Amino acid sequence: MHPILIQTGNFTLHTFGLMAALGVLAGSTVVLREARREKVDEELIRRITFAAVVATIVGGRLLDVLVNWERFAGQPLEALMIWKGGLVFYGGGIGIMTVLVASAWLSKRPLLQLTDIFSPGGMAGLAFGRIGCLMAGDDYGKPTTLPWGIRFTDEHSLVPYELRGVPLHPTQIYMMLNAVSIFLVLRWLAPRKRFQGQVTATMFILYAINRSIIELFRGDEDRGFLFNHTLSTSQFISIWVGLAGVALYAWKWRRGPGLGPAVPEAPPDAPTSASSG
Repeated sequence: MHPILIQTGNFTLHTFGLMAALGVLAGSTVVLREARREKVDEELIRRITFAAVVATIVGGRLLDVLVNWERFAGQPLEALMIWKGGLVFYGGGIGIMTVLVASAWLSKRPLLQLTDIFSPGGMAGLAFGRIGCLMAGDDYGKPTTLPWGIRFTDEHSLVPYELRGVPLHPTQIYMMLNAVSIFLVLRWLAPRKRFQGQVTATMFILYAINRSIIELFRGDEDRGFLFNHTLSTSQFISIWVGLAGVALYAWKWRRGPGLGPAVPEAPPDAPTSASSG
């Protein structure tokens, strides 16, 4: 692939950085559209979006550093080089959730309304980010004999030297397609949801299941493992994310009368108590 898109003199444009920027643009656009549909103040959403982008980068990088502490301990400045890849989605997700919880409390907005607004945009942005991972050779797959295996040969690729030129599972593409498919489901569901939080719960469940499966084809051992190499860090987190989505569905559906349009609207010409009689 092409980790470096342009290099002129001291200027270097990394493909991962460009795709991350496009992801922010795409995600922000979707979030604003969802905010308009939910009739939420756009200026508030813009402020939250800015804070969420920063939290995504900080949280995503922080989890990567924690998982690969031995590597970064000897080269601490490497932790700042995010253009080389190394943003863990779940770390970024924790960062975004922290921002949304704080924003809901400060703005007196329902938390689940905000998470529903941001969920489709998060998947749209992630799709672009995964293309960046593909270009950088990050999050690479295991060797495969399947016809769609990808060979990484660029000297700047993050794929280890011993795997250069070896056909690998294109796990970056798997994850990109996962993000796109979930985005399409969430965009369809958003205007049809039966309760605040349904979009969020659906995203949690779908992403947790799909990510756990894709992890089986990953070949980058430095992403971290638990329980004697039984589960990757992302698979472990996926268990709790999936359970959170199921619990949210169960809690909302048990309320019964609470089902119905998330933001009920009165008929255009409905009479009011002041004008009736």
